[in-house]
Amino acid sequence: TNNSNPQSKAMTINQSTVTSNNSDEIISSSSSTTLTSGSTKVNNDSSSNPNSWPHLPNWALLHERIRWGDKLNILEWEGTDDDDENVDSKNAIDNKDDKVSKYRLSNGWLGNDLMHSKSSPVRILEYRLFYNEELKGGEGDGTSTINVNGDGEENKCSTTLTGIVHFTKNAESHPKHCHGGSMTSIMDDVIGWTGFCVSGEVKPWSGYTVQVNTTLKKIVKVGMILKIVGKVVKIERRKVWVEAVLIDPQCEEGDDSIHAKAEGLVILKKTE
Repeated sequence: TNNSNPQSKAMTINQSTVTSNNSDEIISSSSSTTLTSGSTKVNNDSSSNPNSWPHLPNWALLHERIRWGDKLNILEWEGTDDDDENVDSKNAIDNKDDKVSKYRLSNGWLGNDLMHSKSSPVRILEYRLFYNEELKGGEGDGTSTINVNGDGEENKCSTTLTGIVHFTKNAESHPKHCHGGSMTSIMDDVIGWTGFCVSGEVKPWSGYTVQVNTTLKKIVKVGMILKIVGKVVKIERRKVWVEAVLIDPQCEEGDDSIHAKAEGLVILKKTE
């Protein structure tokens, strides 16, 4: 479960060119800082460290992912500087890994993130966050500051976190099939981070995942890239209920596309 609580530093976002691991996908981004909160930045920026990603299916290309919402960048996954000029070089990737490790060690962590590091057996490549526009207070163009203080419970229930998940060979159990625990771990992560975002601000480590009920519906083969979605469905004081689903968008909609479902409960920390 998500139970760390280090002291994190703020980070800003500069204008940049968006590139992906697919050579035909290059988009100029005009986004600047849209939210800086604790260890978090949110924008419509590029994939982090794209050269360390596997080849993506069409449904996961950048022009599709932008529709899911604003990209969630967390310093403990990204490091303290995304402005490497030579992002296509192995040295730049190694340099970024060093920055992530340095940031984590200097802020209380002892190792790599279970779900978000390059070496993760099952890796969340990216999260994108969608808020109801009444909660977000913006025009839906991904550039509005998110700032809500305690009101709008109904609008908060539209908070949705969508991600890309890569199941690597290191998650293998039965031959060529991934361990069911890797699917459950993904559900734990998306439920926790969806809860962290419920207030209208992204507040890393602002609560704890205390319950995850997962139904495994379909085997995940080694190497698969799937879509994970978490959505807030109920809020009661500091309790946040989240539903999550792990799907393969390349299958037709319905039960055949669903690999797992989950219901979870996040308890937010008391605010001072």
